[in-house]
Amino acid sequence: AGGRTATVIEKKQRGWFVCDLDGNANEEGKAHERKTLRRPHGFAPGQDHLLDSAPQAPIVPKPKGEGPRKKKPKSQAGPGPVPPGAVRARTAGGRVATVLYRKQRGWFAVELDGDENDEGGAYERKTLRRPMFAPGQDELLNSAPPDPNPAEPKPKDPAAPKKSPAKAAAAAPADKAAKKPSSKPSVRKPSSARPLSSSSVPVAAVIPADTPQGLAACFAAFYPGSPAKAKFQQFVLNNTLCPRHVLNMPVEKCESMLQQHGFEGVVV
Repeated sequence: AGGRTATVIEKKQRGWFVCDLDGNANEEGKAHERKTLRRPHGFAPGQDHLLDSAPQAPIVPKPKGEGPRKKKPKSQAGPGPVPPGAVRARTAGGRVATVLYRKQRGWFAVELDGDENDEGGAYERKTLRRPMFAPGQDELLNSAPPDPNPAEPKPKDPAAPKKSPAKAAAAAPADKAAKKPSSKPSVRKPSSARPLSSSSVPVAAVIPADTPQGLAACFAAFYPGSPAKAKFQQFVLNNTLCPRHVLNMPVEKCESMLQQHGFEGVVV
């Protein structure tokens, strides 16, 4: 594609070609360099018939991956020491296994005989599970000596708080009582943050102060037993009289106005 002459040696797979470049070195390659070029980027257009006529390189299939290698059995030079009480049993493959002791969850520590096979090496010591023995030997396997070094249970967390039996017994009824629903209806206590009802505070606390209604409420608060409360309320409503007006009025004029309307006992 850069204008150089390339001798196509052979055609490979997926559009690749092995070529020898000419002696004019450039960015495409060194002088007389052998390299692989791909169609269409590595060649000038219109040369497909020439490229297809190049000899085909032999296709070598990739070797298939080998399976996992089997571990060689661990063979021993001879039998090892046998604890007292060990028994001999037949494996599922027909070998003689000396059962050294019983382990947990149906496992047995054994020493195989000297005939190496896929079950293990000669005199190899390993663990076999009950189904790996020939059937009909359960009583024989159960008579093997127990494990001299059994696995110890996992220690408890020392940081966890210990609970005495007395406290645990005392806490059990309390927990049941806490979980048992009460038959008595719950009574909700009034919160201090809730607003009080109008019946528990003076009327002036819930009525806007600088209004005729506020002035009437002030009269009712100062003279709670006066029979003139309704009359005073009607008077301030008719005249749109607010506390602001009364406070800005001279004392003599205010008392004179109240006396004219029949409120002689009112002190300003």
